[in-house]
Amino acid sequence: MSATTARIDTRRGGADDIQQTMHAIGAAAREAAQILALAPAEQRSAALRQAGKAVREGRKAILAANAEDMAFARGRQLTPALLDRLALDEKRVEAM
Repeated sequence: MSATTARIDTRRGGADDIQQTMHAIGAAAREAAQILALAPAEQRSAALRQAGKAVREGRKAILAANAEDMAFARGRQLTPALLDRLALDEKRVEAM
């Protein structure tokens, strides 16, 4: 199974799992970048429109997951600056 079709499971939570997850995300991103680099402009534009649509449609789930992430980050006593970079709101999601 290719990196772009593999489901990335982030629920386990151990340090090794996080490292494996980040590796899988990076591999999927590299594979997608290679595919997009060779795609015609029309296909790239269509892919970006579809990604934007998916973000907009998933914004409630994205914001809910971010709220959980923010609670965890606050528990880790991250700096206010880092918390701000992690925080999402409707405006930031729309900017994606």
